[in-house]
Amino acid sequence: MNKDITYTIIDLPESLFFAHVFLSVNFPDAIIININENKKIDLEKYDFVLIQIPFYQSLTYEEFDIVINTASLQEMPDITVKFWMDFI
Repeated sequence: MNKDITYTIIDLPESLFFAHVFLSVNFPDAIIININENKKIDLEKYDFVLIQIPFYQSLTYEEFDIVINTASLQEMPDITVKFWMDFI
């Protein structure tokens, strides 16, 4: 794990619960925050930022070097894929 990187995960609350458990066990010294409201956050303060889908706007003015999707876009309707591509 690179200490200069903040990993941001946007997902369903149920999936974020399991992500939080996994990250806490495997990276016990990591600083993890769960975002469950739309508010500006300073990503640099955290190692992992977990954001529930309804609160994606917390990232509106953030910039990212890379975005990875693992096996969910193909399950979404075209209009939803377009929404996320426009947001990215």
